[in-house]
Amino acid sequence: MKVNGSYEETCVHAEEVSIAEGWQLVQDTAWEGYEEIPAEIMAGYLTHFRELEDSVHTETKSKIDVVFLQAGVGSWAASAVWYYLNRYGADRPKLVIVEPAASNGILTSFKQGNLSQPTGNLDTIMAGLNCGIPSSTAWEIIQNGVDAAITIEDEFSVQAMKALYFPTENDPQIIAGESGVGGLAGFMAMMQGSRYDALKTTLGINENSNILFFSTEGATDPDRFKALVESV
Repeated sequence: MKVNGSYEETCVHAEEVSIAEGWQLVQDTAWEGYEEIPAEIMAGYLTHFRELEDSVHTETKSKIDVVFLQAGVGSWAASAVWYYLNRYGADRPKLVIVEPAASNGILTSFKQGNLSQPTGNLDTIMAGLNCGIPSSTAWEIIQNGVDAAITIEDEFSVQAMKALYFPTENDPQIIAGESGVGGLAGFMAMMQGSRYDALKTTLGINENSNILFFSTEGATDPDRFKALVESV
């Protein structure tokens, strides 16, 4: 079923159809009266981070300095924030939220001081991050747990996809989609030009920093993926 509407309108439609058909709505976007299932999904997302406890997250003080987290409605990113706060406390790495400039619900919510609609035009290749108002339960965690939130243009997503698809030296090839590379794309945007110089200083990013990214999506649309990584 396709809905010709916004992300919020699609969520409302899904809820209405589920009620009418006697179905159980299962999604990770929470709102008042619909929090339990999104919370359970977010708990499942914690697997992504706990799997690193035999490799990267092995010590009581984090070996990672900064983690870049791509975000749509924020549920996956909020799970990461919850994990790092509870795993490391004051010794946690710094946490940076990355959103498409065209769909910036979290950054807008920070600026407004409450849950808010994105101010962008919702025209982005990062379809998995192209959402509206952040999930209410995710926002509660994110607003009190991250160090920064930034937005990026689509060009940085393509740069990140290419960097992983065409690795240098002995690095393995990684097939990561437009939304899945969001964290890496945010870092690449931060390292180019001067608009994020002050934030780089605040985060303490330098040539000795250990930075962590997560790929959360493969080539969900193989033809589009091929066209993007092969574009000039």
